[in-house]
Amino acid sequence: GTGEESREKKPEPIQNASKGASAQKPQMMLGVPKPDNPEVKAVVDAIVAYAKTEADIKRIDLLLKVDLQQKKSFVCVVDCSKDQTARIGAAIEKVAGPKMKEVEKLEFFLYGSAEFVNNMVSNRSIIYQK
Repeated sequence: GTGEESREKKPEPIQNASKGASAQKPQMMLGVPKPDNPEVKAVVDAIVAYAKTEADIKRIDLLLKVDLQQKKSFVCVVDCSKDQTARIGAAIEKVAGPKMKEVEKLEFFLYGSAEFVNNMVSNRSIIYQK
């Protein structure tokens, strides 16, 4: 042997196991907001009242996202025509925004627009269906 083998780099052990574990945490948590929360109820009521007046909306799902800084966002997934997305999104923000207190942001997605959106929505997240 030339002695090269002994100088091979071995993977370093993880010094702090808890640090390693936290690095694998998801960037955010996503779930269905609690319907009995007064803020959630106010936001849902406002969105549903608007949806009933909007012929183009077929379905709305509402999820709650919490990021690593504990900032909360509502994720509103709407089934409507693609060309109506901007108008409907703005209208929903207008009716829901004033009802939001603890939750700082309202994110808007078109139903079926992204794979992760399709994976997020479930029967439990539907707040309105025509």
